[in-house]
Amino acid sequence: MSKKNLLISTAISLSFLSGCNSNVAASSEEIVTNMLEAEDDIFSYYGKSTIDVYTGEEHTENITMEEYVNDKGEKKVITTNHLDNDLKTFTYNTGKQLITYDEKTNTAQSIDFALTESPMFNESPKDQIALTLDMIDETHTTEIVDEETIQGYDTYHIKATSNKKNNLLGDIDIWVDKKSWLVLKTITNNGDIRTVIEYKELDLSPSFKKETLKIDIPSDVEITPIDSENNVKTGTLDEAIKALGKAFLIFKDDELTIEKIEWYELKGELNRTEVTIYYEKDAVPMFSVSVFPTPPEADLALEESKKTVRGQHAEYMEEISSLSWDENGLRYNIMIANPSLSVDDIIKKAETMIYPK
Repeated sequence: MSKKNLLISTAISLSFLSGCNSNVAASSEEIVTNMLEAEDDIFSYYGKSTIDVYTGEEHTENITMEEYVNDKGEKKVITTNHLDNDLKTFTYNTGKQLITYDEKTNTAQSIDFALTESPMFNESPKDQIALTLDMIDETHTTEIVDEETIQGYDTYHIKATSNKKNNLLGDIDIWVDKKSWLVLKTITNNGDIRTVIEYKELDLSPSFKKETLKIDIPSDVEITPIDSENNVKTGTLDEAIKALGKAFLIFKDDELTIEKIEWYELKGELNRTEVTIYYEKDAVPMFSVSVFPTPPEADLALEESKKTVRGQHAEYMEEISSLSWDENGLRYNIMIANPSLSVDDIIKKAETMIYPK
């Protein structure tokens, strides 16, 4: 799956938008207001859905996903890639830990929720919708266009239309269950890429046996904590350069200070070291810069935009305030954390970046 397809499918499969109790066009603000008045519960359900991606006339992704969720926040997801020998990936959310097992690589990893700042794995469908809706509030116009029945459930059909061409997520049609806030179907059109995610089976009052949510990983596979000291380290700039194996550009600005430097020793398909530097001003977070070797894979190449950084073509993802470019064998990715900064501010500041002495 390409980088863009992966981002689109991930965002949508986490639940993308919300509905409201009106059958006329509604703004994002009205949708959020009505949604927040609904009950906020994590509930049991079983679902079987399909994810299909089409690039032009070519069927480039064909995945089936099964979800088993109980009201304690435990969740088991099995994805089957039909275009890759029906190989499966298993994800287990125990409520305290997320564990994944990949049949293709025969590897398993875990992450402790207590050690991650990301709340999305333990949130209700309503909360997931609220988070993602906020992300597109300024980039899309949303309206309820119809009420329809999907797999026996009453849904709002919501259309999210991109305000600009070449938007990362494109135009999206969403069908969301009126009661549970589960997104039952989405269709995304972005250029020549069409993504369809749809529940084929759904039971909102399932009866699970104890073994249903059991973690079943081959005995010869060791579960590697991805947040262990072996994978994430913090230290000095010199130590980070040594870990990466190559000097990289940093911001030299008297108003900016480095809050923290950390690096990840990623395994599996990525198999790289990635350094992230967090910059702040007067103890207020401003942005972070991640640096890693430029990926050789064609599907991880940057998509050119009208923007350039330091004379290099750049990719800008407005939805997540992310700016990336390749320079001297390294890829730089800047994530803007402070809303007072624009992407043009960052591009201007990047011209002053230097190699540490």
